[in-house]
Amino acid sequence: MKLTTRERQLLDAAANGNTDRQISDDLNISIETVSSYWRGIRLKFQASSRTECVARYAQQRSEYLVVKHEVESSELLREIKDRTAAQAQALAQKNMLAAITDASLAYIMGHSSLKECFDTLLQDVLNLTYSEYGFIGEVLVEDGKPYLQEHALTNIAWNDDTRELYRIHHAEGLKFKNLNTLFGAAILTGSVVISNEAANDRRAGGIPNGHPPLNSFLGIPIFSGSKEMIGLIGLANREGGYTDEVVEYLKPLITSCATFIIGYRLELERVSMLQRVADSEALAREIISVAPTGLLYETPDRKVAVVNQSLLNMFGVPGNPEDFVGQPCPGIAQAIKGQFVDPDAFIARVDELIGGGVSANGDVLDLIDGRRYQREFIVTGSPDQVRGYLWRYRDITRKAFTRQEDCNIPSFSPPV
Repeated sequence: MKLTTRERQLLDAAANGNTDRQISDDLNISIETVSSYWRGIRLKFQASSRTECVARYAQQRSEYLVVKHEVESSELLREIKDRTAAQAQALAQKNMLAAITDASLAYIMGHSSLKECFDTLLQDVLNLTYSEYGFIGEVLVEDGKPYLQEHALTNIAWNDDTRELYRIHHAEGLKFKNLNTLFGAAILTGSVVISNEAANDRRAGGIPNGHPPLNSFLGIPIFSGSKEMIGLIGLANREGGYTDEVVEYLKPLITSCATFIIGYRLELERVSMLQRVADSEALAREIISVAPTGLLYETPDRKVAVVNQSLLNMFGVPGNPEDFVGQPCPGIAQAIKGQFVDPDAFIARVDELIGGGVSANGDVLDLIDGRRYQREFIVTGSPDQVRGYLWRYRDITRKAFTRQEDCNIPSFSPPV
Protein backbone atom coordinates (compact mmCIF):
# COMPACT_ATOMS: atom_id res chain seq x y z
CA MET A 1 0.00 0.00 0.00
CA LYS A 2 1.45 3.37 -1.09
CA LEU A 3 1.05 6.32 1.22
CA THR A 4 1.95 9.92 0.37
CA THR A 5 4.50 11.83 2.41
CA ARG A 6 1.76 13.97 3.96
CA GLU A 7 -0.30 10.90 4.87
CA ARG A 8 2.73 9.38 6.60
CA GLN A 9 3.25 12.67 8.47
CA LEU A 10 -0.33 12.51 9.75
CA LEU A 11 0.02 8.88 10.79
CA ASP A 12 3.35 9.50 12.55
CA ALA A 13 1.92 12.50 14.40
CA ALA A 14 -1.20 10.57 15.43
CA ALA A 15 0.93 7.64 16.60
CA ASN A 16 2.79 10.08 18.86
CA GLY A 17 -0.48 11.01 20.52
CA ASN A 18 -1.29 14.26 18.73
CA THR A 19 -4.94 15.25 18.23
CA ASP A 20 -6.27 16.46 14.88
CA ARG A 21 -6.18 20.01 16.19
CA GLN A 22 -2.50 19.65 17.11
CA ILE A 23 -1.70 18.05 13.74
CA SER A 24 -3.43 20.97 12.02
CA ASP A 25 -1.26 23.46 13.92
CA ASP A 26 2.01 21.52 13.48
CA LEU A 27 1.57 20.97 9.73
CA ASN A 28 0.06 24.41 9.18
CA ILE A 29 -3.05 23.05 7.47
CA SER A 30 -6.73 23.52 8.30
CA ILE A 31 -8.67 21.05 10.42
CA GLU A 32 -10.89 20.38 7.38
CA THR A 33 -7.78 19.42 5.37
CA VAL A 34 -6.72 17.06 8.15
CA SER A 35 -10.16 15.41 8.04
CA SER A 36 -9.88 15.09 4.25
CA TYR A 37 -6.52 13.34 4.56
CA TRP A 38 -7.97 10.95 7.12
CA ARG A 39 -10.78 9.99 4.76
CA GLY A 40 -8.20 9.09 2.10
CA ILE A 41 -6.11 7.13 4.60
CA ARG A 42 -9.15 5.19 5.82
CA LEU A 43 -9.99 4.19 2.26
CA LYS A 44 -6.45 2.96 1.66
CA PHE A 45 -6.46 0.90 4.83
CA GLN A 46 -10.14 0.04 4.44
CA ALA A 47 -10.40 0.96 8.11
CA SER A 48 -13.45 2.20 10.00
CA SER A 49 -11.70 4.69 12.26
CA ARG A 50 -8.68 6.91 12.71
CA THR A 51 -7.49 4.72 15.55
CA GLU A 52 -7.62 1.62 13.37
CA CYS A 53 -5.57 3.42 10.70
CA VAL A 54 -2.87 4.31 13.23
CA ALA A 55 -2.89 0.75 14.51
CA ARG A 56 -2.57 -0.76 11.01
CA TYR A 57 0.12 1.70 10.04
CA ALA A 58 2.11 0.84 13.15
CA GLN A 59 1.54 -2.84 12.45
CA GLN A 60 2.64 -2.40 8.82
CA ARG A 61 5.85 -0.71 9.88
CA SER A 62 6.51 -3.33 12.51
CA GLU A 63 5.93 -6.18 10.08
CA TYR A 64 8.22 -4.51 7.59
CA LEU A 65 11.02 -4.45 10.16
CA VAL A 66 10.33 -8.05 11.03
CA VAL A 67 10.61 -9.11 7.39
CA LYS A 68 13.64 -6.90 6.85
CA HIS A 69 15.51 -8.52 9.66
CA GLU A 70 14.15 -11.97 8.77
CA VAL A 71 12.52 -12.37 12.14
CA GLU A 72 9.98 -15.15 11.69
CA SER A 73 9.02 -15.76 15.22
CA SER A 74 5.21 -15.89 15.37
CA GLU A 75 5.37 -15.22 19.08
CA LEU A 76 7.24 -11.97 18.46
CA LEU A 77 4.70 -10.94 15.82
CA ARG A 78 1.84 -11.63 18.23
CA GLU A 79 3.52 -9.50 20.89
CA ILE A 80 3.98 -6.67 18.41
CA LYS A 81 0.31 -6.80 17.43
CA ASP A 82 -0.77 -6.84 21.05
CA ARG A 83 1.41 -3.86 21.85
CA THR A 84 0.11 -2.02 18.79
CA ALA A 85 -3.48 -2.65 19.83
CA ALA A 86 -2.73 -1.46 23.37
CA GLN A 87 -1.08 1.69 22.03
CA ALA A 88 -4.04 2.36 19.76
CA GLN A 89 -6.47 1.98 22.67
CA ALA A 90 -4.40 4.23 24.91
CA LEU A 91 -4.21 6.82 22.14
CA ALA A 92 -7.97 6.73 21.64
CA GLN A 93 -8.54 7.28 25.36
CA LYS A 94 -6.01 10.10 25.40
CA ASN A 95 -7.80 11.86 22.54
CA MET A 96 -11.18 11.46 24.25
CA LEU A 97 -9.86 12.87 27.54
CA ALA A 98 -8.20 15.75 25.70
CA ALA A 99 -11.52 16.68 24.09
CA ILE A 100 -13.32 16.52 27.44
CA THR A 101 -10.62 18.56 29.18
CA ASP A 102 -10.69 21.31 26.55
CA ALA A 103 -14.48 21.62 26.75
CA SER A 104 -14.49 21.50 30.56
CA LEU A 105 -11.88 24.23 30.92
CA ALA A 106 -13.71 26.48 28.45
CA TYR A 107 -16.95 26.02 30.40
CA ILE A 108 -15.38 26.48 33.85
CA MET A 109 -13.45 29.58 32.76
CA GLY A 110 -16.64 31.07 31.37
CA HIS A 111 -15.34 31.12 27.79
CA SER A 112 -18.16 28.84 26.62
CA SER A 113 -21.81 28.43 27.45
CA LEU A 114 -23.21 24.96 28.07
CA LYS A 115 -24.46 24.85 24.48
CA GLU A 116 -21.10 25.90 23.07
CA CYS A 117 -19.39 23.34 25.29
CA PHE A 118 -21.67 20.55 24.06
CA ASP A 119 -21.28 21.71 20.44
CA THR A 120 -17.51 21.35 20.76
CA LEU A 121 -17.77 17.99 22.51
CA LEU A 122 -20.19 16.64 19.90
CA GLN A 123 -17.91 17.58 17.03
CA ASP A 124 -14.93 15.95 18.73
CA VAL A 125 -16.90 12.78 19.48
CA LEU A 126 -18.16 12.55 15.91
CA ASN A 127 -14.56 12.77 14.69
CA LEU A 128 -13.23 10.29 17.24
CA THR A 129 -15.94 7.71 16.55
CA TYR A 130 -16.18 8.49 12.82
CA SER A 131 -19.89 9.07 13.08
CA GLU A 132 -21.70 11.14 10.48
CA TYR A 133 -24.04 13.10 12.73
CA GLY A 134 -25.46 13.14 16.25
CA PHE A 135 -26.73 15.11 19.23
CA ILE A 136 -26.33 15.69 22.96
CA GLY A 137 -29.52 16.55 24.81
CA GLU A 138 -31.15 16.87 28.19
CA VAL A 139 -34.11 14.69 29.19
CA LEU A 140 -36.90 16.73 30.76
CA VAL A 141 -40.48 15.99 31.76
CA GLU A 142 -43.60 17.94 30.82
CA ASP A 143 -47.11 16.92 31.85
CA GLY A 144 -45.67 13.65 33.15
CA LYS A 145 -44.09 12.77 29.79
CA PRO A 146 -40.34 12.82 29.03
CA TYR A 147 -38.92 14.67 26.05
CA LEU A 148 -35.50 15.60 24.69
CA GLN A 149 -34.20 19.16 24.94
CA GLU A 150 -31.36 19.48 22.45
CA HIS A 151 -28.14 21.20 23.57
CA ALA A 152 -25.93 20.19 20.62
CA LEU A 153 -27.12 18.96 17.23
CA THR A 154 -25.49 18.35 13.87
CA ASN A 155 -27.14 20.46 11.21
CA ILE A 156 -28.64 17.85 8.88
CA ALA A 157 -31.50 20.02 7.61
CA TRP A 158 -32.68 18.54 4.29
CA ASN A 159 -35.03 21.19 2.90
CA ASP A 160 -35.95 24.86 3.23
CA ASP A 161 -38.45 24.24 6.04
CA THR A 162 -36.05 22.27 8.22
CA ARG A 163 -33.22 24.70 7.52
CA GLU A 164 -35.42 27.56 8.71
CA LEU A 165 -36.52 25.54 11.75
CA TYR A 166 -32.89 24.86 12.64
CA ARG A 167 -31.93 28.51 12.15
CA ILE A 168 -34.72 29.84 14.37
CA HIS A 169 -34.66 27.35 17.23
CA HIS A 170 -31.11 25.99 17.41
CA ALA A 171 -29.89 28.86 19.61
CA GLU A 172 -32.22 27.93 22.47
CA GLY A 173 -32.32 24.22 21.61
CA LEU A 174 -34.87 22.17 19.74
CA LYS A 175 -37.41 20.07 21.64
CA PHE A 176 -38.18 16.53 20.49
CA LYS A 177 -41.35 15.08 21.98
CA ASN A 178 -42.02 12.27 19.50
CA LEU A 179 -40.49 9.22 21.18
CA ASN A 180 -41.49 6.77 18.43
CA THR A 181 -37.85 6.78 17.43
CA LEU A 182 -34.60 5.03 18.24
CA PHE A 183 -33.58 7.78 20.64
CA GLY A 184 -37.08 7.59 22.10
CA ALA A 185 -36.50 3.90 22.77
CA ALA A 186 -33.39 4.81 24.78
CA ILE A 187 -35.35 7.40 26.80
CA LEU A 188 -38.32 5.13 27.48
CA THR A 189 -36.26 2.07 28.42
CA GLY A 190 -33.34 3.85 30.09
CA SER A 191 -31.01 1.47 28.25
CA VAL A 192 -28.31 1.78 25.62
CA VAL A 193 -29.75 1.34 22.12
CA ILE A 194 -27.50 -0.05 19.40
CA SER A 195 -29.04 -0.47 15.97
CA ASN A 196 -26.73 -1.32 13.09
CA GLU A 197 -29.64 -1.88 10.70
CA ALA A 198 -31.56 1.24 11.62
CA ALA A 199 -33.51 1.38 8.38
CA ASN A 200 -35.17 -1.95 9.22
CA ASP A 201 -35.47 -1.42 12.97
CA ARG A 202 -39.12 -1.32 14.08
CA ARG A 203 -38.22 1.08 16.86
CA ALA A 204 -37.02 3.70 14.38
CA GLY A 205 -40.53 4.80 13.37
CA GLY A 206 -39.29 5.82 9.94
CA ILE A 207 -37.63 9.05 8.81
CA PRO A 208 -39.11 12.05 6.94
CA ASN A 209 -38.77 12.33 3.18
CA GLY A 210 -35.42 13.83 2.28
CA HIS A 211 -33.86 13.06 5.65
CA PRO A 212 -30.26 11.81 5.34
CA PRO A 213 -30.01 7.99 5.51
CA LEU A 214 -29.95 6.48 8.98
CA ASN A 215 -27.80 3.35 8.63
CA SER A 216 -26.71 2.82 12.21
CA PHE A 217 -27.53 4.45 15.54
CA LEU A 218 -26.20 4.53 19.07
CA GLY A 219 -28.21 6.03 21.93
CA ILE A 220 -26.60 6.28 25.38
CA PRO A 221 -28.68 7.49 28.36
CA ILE A 222 -27.03 9.87 30.82
CA PHE A 223 -27.91 9.41 34.49
CA SER A 224 -27.30 11.56 37.54
CA GLY A 225 -25.88 10.05 40.73
CA SER A 226 -29.34 8.63 41.38
CA LYS A 227 -31.34 6.61 38.89
CA GLU A 228 -32.80 9.71 37.24
CA MET A 229 -32.13 9.95 33.52
CA ILE A 230 -31.04 13.51 32.79
CA GLY A 231 -29.68 13.33 29.25
CA LEU A 232 -28.97 11.36 26.10
CA ILE A 233 -26.13 11.08 23.60
CA GLY A 234 -27.08 10.02 20.08
CA LEU A 235 -24.64 9.13 17.27
CA ALA A 236 -25.43 7.94 13.77
CA ASN A 237 -23.83 6.29 10.74
CA ARG A 238 -20.51 5.10 12.08
CA GLU A 239 -18.62 3.10 9.48
CA GLY A 240 -18.85 -0.51 10.57
CA GLY A 241 -21.65 0.21 13.03
CA TYR A 242 -21.60 0.51 16.81
CA THR A 243 -20.48 -1.99 19.43
CA ASP A 244 -20.26 -2.35 23.20
CA GLU A 245 -16.60 -1.37 22.88
CA VAL A 246 -17.66 2.03 21.51
CA VAL A 247 -20.00 2.49 24.49
CA GLU A 248 -17.16 1.60 26.85
CA TYR A 249 -14.88 4.06 25.05
CA LEU A 250 -17.45 6.85 25.53
CA LYS A 251 -17.87 6.35 29.30
CA PRO A 252 -15.68 9.35 30.26
CA LEU A 253 -17.80 11.49 27.95
CA ILE A 254 -21.01 10.20 29.55
CA THR A 255 -19.74 11.08 33.03
CA SER A 256 -18.67 14.54 31.91
CA CYS A 257 -22.00 15.26 30.23
CA ALA A 258 -23.80 14.27 33.43
CA THR A 259 -21.61 16.70 35.38
CA PHE A 260 -22.30 19.50 32.89
CA ILE A 261 -26.06 18.96 32.97
CA ILE A 262 -26.20 18.77 36.78
CA GLY A 263 -24.11 21.93 37.02
CA TYR A 264 -26.35 23.64 34.47
CA ARG A 265 -29.47 22.74 36.44
CA LEU A 266 -27.93 23.95 39.70
CA GLU A 267 -27.05 27.24 38.03
CA LEU A 268 -30.61 27.63 36.74
CA GLU A 269 -31.93 26.96 40.26
CA ARG A 270 -29.46 29.47 41.72
CA VAL A 271 -30.55 32.15 39.25
CA SER A 272 -34.20 31.34 39.93
CA MET A 273 -33.64 31.57 43.68
CA LEU A 274 -31.88 34.91 43.33
CA GLN A 275 -34.78 36.16 41.25
CA ARG A 276 -37.26 35.00 43.88
CA VAL A 277 -35.23 36.75 46.58
CA ALA A 278 -35.07 39.90 44.47
CA ASP A 279 -38.82 39.74 43.88
CA SER A 280 -39.43 39.27 47.61
CA GLU A 281 -37.18 42.18 48.48
CA ALA A 282 -38.88 44.36 45.88
CA LEU A 283 -42.27 43.43 47.32
CA ALA A 284 -41.05 44.16 50.86
CA ARG A 285 -39.76 47.57 49.77
CA GLU A 286 -43.06 48.32 48.08
CA ILE A 287 -45.00 47.38 51.22
CA ILE A 288 -42.70 49.48 53.40
CA SER A 289 -42.93 52.47 51.07
CA VAL A 290 -46.74 52.64 51.21
CA ALA A 291 -47.15 51.76 54.90
CA PRO A 292 -48.90 54.52 56.91
CA THR A 293 -46.59 53.95 59.89
CA GLY A 294 -42.94 55.03 59.94
CA LEU A 295 -40.62 52.14 59.03
CA LEU A 296 -36.83 51.84 58.98
CA TYR A 297 -34.90 48.65 58.23
CA GLU A 298 -31.18 48.64 58.93
CA THR A 299 -28.46 46.09 58.18
CA PRO A 300 -26.46 44.30 60.93
CA ASP A 301 -23.68 46.86 60.47
CA ARG A 302 -26.26 49.62 61.10
CA LYS A 303 -26.68 51.02 57.59
CA VAL A 304 -30.05 52.07 56.19
CA ALA A 305 -31.43 49.31 53.95
CA VAL A 306 -34.97 50.66 53.54
CA VAL A 307 -36.79 53.67 54.95
CA ASN A 308 -40.24 54.96 54.00
CA GLN A 309 -41.60 58.44 53.44
CA SER A 310 -43.90 58.15 56.44
CA LEU A 311 -40.94 57.98 58.82
CA LEU A 312 -39.25 60.99 57.21
CA ASN A 313 -42.49 62.96 57.52
CA MET A 314 -42.96 61.99 61.17
CA PHE A 315 -39.58 63.51 62.07
CA GLY A 316 -39.63 66.32 59.52
CA VAL A 317 -36.56 64.99 57.70
CA PRO A 318 -36.30 66.42 54.15
CA GLY A 319 -35.41 64.26 51.14
CA ASN A 320 -36.51 61.07 49.45
CA PRO A 321 -36.24 57.61 51.04
CA GLU A 322 -33.76 56.51 48.35
CA ASP A 323 -31.35 59.27 49.46
CA PHE A 324 -30.83 57.59 52.83
CA VAL A 325 -30.07 54.03 51.67
CA GLY A 326 -26.57 53.10 52.83
CA GLN A 327 -26.35 55.97 55.33
CA PRO A 328 -25.24 55.14 58.93
CA CYS A 329 -28.22 54.84 61.25
CA PRO A 330 -26.42 56.20 64.36
CA GLY A 331 -25.90 59.49 62.53
CA ILE A 332 -29.60 59.74 61.70
CA ALA A 333 -30.51 59.00 65.33
CA GLN A 334 -28.21 61.80 66.49
CA ALA A 335 -29.79 64.18 63.97
CA ILE A 336 -33.37 63.67 65.26
CA LYS A 337 -32.74 63.18 68.98
CA GLY A 338 -33.34 66.86 69.70
CA GLN A 339 -37.04 66.37 68.92
CA PHE A 340 -37.53 64.18 72.02
CA VAL A 341 -38.22 65.37 75.56
CA ASP A 342 -35.29 63.26 76.79
CA PRO A 343 -32.74 63.07 73.90
CA ASP A 344 -30.13 61.14 75.88
CA ALA A 345 -32.67 58.53 76.96
CA PHE A 346 -33.71 58.12 73.30
CA ILE A 347 -30.10 57.40 72.19
CA ALA A 348 -29.41 55.14 75.19
CA ARG A 349 -32.52 53.03 74.53
CA VAL A 350 -31.60 52.58 70.85
CA ASP A 351 -28.12 51.39 71.84
CA GLU A 352 -29.63 49.10 74.48
CA LEU A 353 -32.00 47.46 71.99
CA ILE A 354 -29.29 46.96 69.37
CA GLY A 355 -26.85 45.58 71.94
CA GLY A 356 -29.41 43.21 73.43
CA GLY A 357 -30.47 41.86 70.04
CA VAL A 358 -33.96 41.06 71.32
CA SER A 359 -37.19 42.34 69.82
CA ALA A 360 -39.16 44.81 71.96
CA ASN A 361 -42.63 46.32 71.61
CA GLY A 362 -44.40 49.15 73.41
CA ASP A 363 -41.77 51.85 73.96
CA VAL A 364 -43.57 55.22 74.20
CA LEU A 365 -41.60 58.35 73.22
CA ASP A 366 -42.62 61.93 74.04
CA LEU A 367 -41.64 64.72 71.68
CA ILE A 368 -41.12 68.32 72.79
CA ASP A 369 -43.98 69.51 70.55
CA GLY A 370 -46.47 67.35 72.45
CA ARG A 371 -46.67 64.46 70.06
CA ARG A 372 -46.32 60.93 71.35
CA TYR A 373 -44.93 57.97 69.33
CA GLN A 374 -45.04 54.27 70.06
CA ARG A 375 -42.03 52.28 68.86
CA GLU A 376 -41.61 48.63 67.93
CA PHE A 377 -38.19 46.99 67.51
CA ILE A 378 -37.89 43.68 65.60
CA VAL A 379 -34.71 41.62 65.13
CA THR A 380 -34.80 39.63 61.88
CA GLY A 381 -32.89 36.43 61.23
CA SER A 382 -31.72 34.21 64.08
CA PRO A 383 -29.72 34.77 67.27
CA ASP A 384 -26.72 33.18 65.58
CA GLN A 385 -27.05 35.19 62.38
CA VAL A 386 -28.89 38.50 62.61
CA ARG A 387 -30.05 39.75 59.19
CA GLY A 388 -31.12 43.22 60.28
CA TYR A 389 -33.26 45.40 62.52
CA LEU A 390 -36.73 46.78 61.80
CA TRP A 391 -37.97 49.94 63.58
CA ARG A 392 -41.66 50.85 63.47
CA TYR A 393 -43.03 54.16 64.75
CA ARG A 394 -46.76 54.90 65.21
CA ASP A 395 -48.24 58.26 66.15
CA ILE A 396 -50.46 57.69 69.22
CA THR A 397 -50.88 61.35 70.14
CA ARG A 398 -54.63 61.42 69.45
CA LYS A 399 -55.19 58.26 71.44
CA ALA A 400 -53.22 59.64 74.37
CA PHE A 401 -55.17 62.91 74.21
CA THR A 402 -58.47 61.04 74.15
CA ARG A 403 -57.52 59.03 77.19
CA GLN A 404 -56.55 62.23 79.01
CA GLU A 405 -59.96 63.80 78.18
CA ASP A 406 -61.64 60.66 79.45
CA CYS A 407 -59.88 61.14 82.76
CA ASN A 408 -61.20 64.74 83.10
CA ILE A 409 -64.90 63.93 82.51
CA PRO A 410 -66.79 64.58 85.78
CA SER A 411 -68.53 61.63 87.32
CA PHE A 412 -72.29 61.45 87.00
CA SER A 413 -74.62 59.59 89.31
CA PRO A 414 -78.25 59.00 88.42
CA PRO A 415 -80.80 60.47 90.83
CA VAL A 416 -82.01 58.16 93.51
